[in-house]
Amino acid sequence: MSEHLSDLVLDEVLAGGARPPHLESCGACQERAARLGAHAARVRATPDFSRVRARVLSQAAEREARPATSWFSALLLVPALASLAVVMLWGPRFGAEEAGPEVPASAGGQGIRVKGPPAVELLRLDDGQVNPVLREGDAVALRLRSGGRPYALVVSVDAGGQVEALWPAGAVGSGALDAEVPAPLFQVTQGDFVVHAIYSEMPLRLDDVREWLGRHGPECPGASDSTVCQEPAGLPPATAHAAVSLAVEAAP
Repeated sequence: MSEHLSDLVLDEVLAGGARPPHLESCGACQERAARLGAHAARVRATPDFSRVRARVLSQAAEREARPATSWFSALLLVPALASLAVVMLWGPRFGAEEAGPEVPASAGGQGIRVKGPPAVELLRLDDGQVNPVLREGDAVALRLRSGGRPYALVVSVDAGGQVEALWPAGAVGSGALDAEVPAPLFQVTQGDFVVHAIYSEMPLRLDDVREWLGRHGPECPGASDSTVCQEPAGLPPATAHAAVSLAVEAAP
């Protein structure tokens, strides 16, 4: 039997992507896709979703009307708190999961397992593309996969090495992942940056990892062909590091 589709693939299908042949013949994956679609529909139906989306698009239009600037004043990603259909993904630890029965959804609509290594991704709201080349003013959603670890600290590092907390927004340390927590929404400004996610069993202080982040790019130290590290050198035991390097072009 072929392995079940990942939540990432199902997300892409729900966003209008191609339907893999496996989905047509697998009842378990069809049921998971239906649960994800129902959850997305419920979130999109809330007043907060429409209001925040309208505000972000309005802000993007205002930015296009302003004179272009060579840089930005503070964050590369400006938080705009919202309730989105994209949720934080919290699944089993990489390497410790065998194929097995699906976990039923909880009363809140969550409880779906996510296989695979820890990851961090940015999804563009306009078209659902993952980690694309962005343009100034694009609205993106943050998506996390922790590999089963209950805490996450997500930061951006700009070309000059400046470290800023993205999630929890403005925090000084890790936040507890919760399947019911809505994905944060951001609006990007021009520049190149790396988004790092550090997943851990216990909360971490930003100051304790700030120097490490300033010295590491998106690659896994000692394994340049991977962007995922299990227990990377220089970080506390039982942590995982995932990162993505993104470029933001000037608005046309």
